[in-house]
Amino acid sequence: MTPAPSASSSSPEKSPKNSARRYVILGLVVVLVLVGWSAFWVFSRNKTQALVDKVLNRQVGGQALVTCEDQSLGGYPFRLLLTCSSYKAHDPKSGWQISGGPLRAIWQVYSPNLALLEGDNMLKLNHPPSGLETTIKASLIRASIRLEPNLALSRLSIEAQDMELASNLRPLGQQVPPVTAKNLEVHARPNPQNADDLDLALTAAELDTGLIPRLDGSLTATALKGLSPTILQSRQPQKVWLDQSGKLEALSGVVIIGQKTLKVNGGLAFNPQGYASGKLALKILNPKPDAAKGKMTLSAGADGLNGPLTALQLLGKPTTDGELVGSEVPITIQDGQLRAGLLPLGRIPPLQ
Repeated sequence: MTPAPSASSSSPEKSPKNSARRYVILGLVVVLVLVGWSAFWVFSRNKTQALVDKVLNRQVGGQALVTCEDQSLGGYPFRLLLTCSSYKAHDPKSGWQISGGPLRAIWQVYSPNLALLEGDNMLKLNHPPSGLETTIKASLIRASIRLEPNLALSRLSIEAQDMELASNLRPLGQQVPPVTAKNLEVHARPNPQNADDLDLALTAAELDTGLIPRLDGSLTATALKGLSPTILQSRQPQKVWLDQSGKLEALSGVVIIGQKTLKVNGGLAFNPQGYASGKLALKILNPKPDAAKGKMTLSAGADGLNGPLTALQLLGKPTTDGELVGSEVPITIQDGQLRAGLLPLGRIPPLQ
């Protein structure tokens, strides 16, 4: 009787041809993925280039609104990178002009309407109608922008590192000292509940204005009707906003200045002349005694307002805020005049 073949002898061994076929199929899949991704990148690049060309080709009175010298668009395979040796832009409606360079604009291939802009050295802002001139020097200036299909700017974020800002502030009739900051961020976007309202946010680290001690802080607010179509289409958007609304709501800020922490909440309304009125709740807070034991060293650069702020605390009601203690002082602003109770604190210049 012939013995049955063993299991090992009955299972066919893997053929070299089968193994080679699998590698060939795998290689074809990789090639197809690379070709598909390359085609998608080229499509995205062409779409982005068309958007860039559309922006650069816009003119008013025969003058280009935006220029980009030595333009180059690349970045394959995972991003789109636009470079300019220098750039210039102006808004004929408001009169604002901006220039600087070099500039790097980075798009993700899956979102060609969202760009990250980076620039070095210097950025200049000027407004010939009012005479305002501002120069910003920084180790890095970064901005994030989102464009709508009609080229309207729907979101804007700006960050400057190791910044020095110099401005003549001619609308206020005076020259101000240079402003420096380790980091400064400005964010603007439509309000999620009402697209006509503009949400604003400002954050600063080691901000030194030369007028008050160095501080860290943040401020948020909503400008009612700040993005209404009438304002966006106006040649004087700020004046139209003052006439139509002029209101800042949900105003909230935190400032750390020396050993004092200031927290403010409230709202402001500006009259057509730009003077503010409103009521604010100001908390002037200190670390609890146990927490402050190791931080008793004072300096004029950081604690120069310690005395006046301590005196101002006496006008408020005692309050606590987490690990901080102090007082809450009601602040009243009437046509730019700032008061704590009956005590005048100065005047806020008009918004121009």
